[in-house]
Amino acid sequence: MTFKASIAGVFALALTAAAPAIANDFPERPINLIVPFNAGGGTDLLVRGFAPHMAKALGGDVFVSNMAGGSGTVAAGALAGQKPTG
Repeated sequence: MTFKASIAGVFALALTAAAPAIANDFPERPINLIVPFNAGGGTDLLVRGFAPHMAKALGGDVFVSNMAGGSGTVAAGALAGQKPTG
């Protein structure tokens, strides 16, 4: 078997394996953007300006949650406790 045929076979196998993942609708539920800073700050304004464009591009709902405190550990803890979606 030639090198080109081997590469083509691996590529075809990868596409076949990825087909079920591509077929799923994304996002299945609303996306929560967690901002680890107070509301009204520069980072909050930037993320809130970005959220509608992200929602339009993905075709789903996007909302922003501000979780200030603990140098970001409050937000990190909230993120770590989320249910994985695969």
